Amino acid sequence: MGSKRKRLARGLLLVYFFSLLLLWFKASDIAGTRDIIAYSREGGFWNINLKPFYTIRSVALSDDSWMVWRNLVVNVAVFIPIGILYPLALNRKYHFFIYFLHFLLFDFAIEGVQFAAMVGYFDVDDILLNSVGFSCGFAILMFCMWFRGCAGKWKR
Repeated sequence: MGSKRKRLARGLLLVYFFSLLLLWFKASDIAGTRDIIAYSREGGFWNINLKPFYTIRSVALSDDSWMVWRNLVVNVAVFIPIGILYPLALNRKYHFFIYFLHFLLFDFAIEGVQFAAMVGYFDVDDILLNSVGFSCGFAILMFCMWFRGCAGKWKR
């Protein structure tokens, strides 16, 4: 039973990851992001934010509610499934800290590819928001596993 769940989680994680990747590159093509970034790099702007909470603060203070929703909520929500599926795919009894370190390495790689491929910005705030999403997903998984364990005890 454990290996079936592990295979299913791995398959879902791969499908989810490649769907995000495809959507990410397609959305940047539609928006013309590469052209905009190439133009701004020619002007000396390298599309990097290393100041924590700089983007979050500027977006939160914006009058454009769509931009607030898109940036803050989407950066959190998109990574919730990874927080659920990744521990299930490994099916190991790691502590949250180990899973979180794996995720941080993955997220830094995403931001690096985004910067190098000119499909977005390298933004430390994205890493913070994505980490919140991953942590929420992990918390949901732990709650479901706890509830399943409690429900199993109630059946007796």
